[in-house]
Amino acid sequence: MHKLPSDADVARAIGETTIRGEERRDHTARSVRDALAERLGVDPRQLGGLSAEIATRALANLNLTLERLRQLEEEAAVDELTGVYRRGHGMMILTREVRRAFRSPDERLIVAFIDVDGLKWFNDTAGHAEGDRLLKDLTTSMTKRLRSHDIVFRYGGDEFVCILPGANLEGAAPIFAAVAESFSEGGEDRRFSVGLAELREGDTPDGLVARADTALYEARARAGHRRRESNRVQA
Repeated sequence: MHKLPSDADVARAIGETTIRGEERRDHTARSVRDALAERLGVDPRQLGGLSAEIATRALANLNLTLERLRQLEEEAAVDELTGVYRRGHGMMILTREVRRAFRSPDERLIVAFIDVDGLKWFNDTAGHAEGDRLLKDLTTSMTKRLRSHDIVFRYGGDEFVCILPGANLEGAAPIFAAVAESFSEGGEDRRFSVGLAELREGDTPDGLVARADTALYEARARAGHRRRESNRVQA
């Protein structure tokens, strides 16, 4: 026959269970307070008076707020019309990629400066809605033909900058030829000019973009000369 526990044994067991429960609650509260303190960037001891329930609610609300802020930052970084990055965010990415390239053994990086040919004519003759569609079609062609890790951002108006990490001039040229072919599928009068600049020692992000911009105008001047020569031959 089993001996029934005494009242003292029962009281001791209840006390031990209560202590273990309190220890678990204290451990949970400390863990939540530590997590909250880490997100807030403060010493966990400053939150010592918070219960686990209050700390958990505060942490959940803080996470929601930070996530919403992240979403707002992403929305602010994207150009509404074209869906690519805005200039400010794009230049931040370029700065990061330039630094990364200089740490890399081969230091390869291409920046392309792109300008739509005749956008003012499109706006004046077909309306600004058609001009907007032209810009959207160009960015669609770029995102289709560029590599998945390449970056496109709108520099201003009808100007775009593409960042091609790890690429060189020989590899970049065929990519933009494919972009031009895709873009022209909507009409023979759909053209853009592009200038390419390869990263050099001592380059800055702004300097790299400026060299690509200069290369664009040089390419446009050569193309204009070829068209004039062609017209003379036909005449």
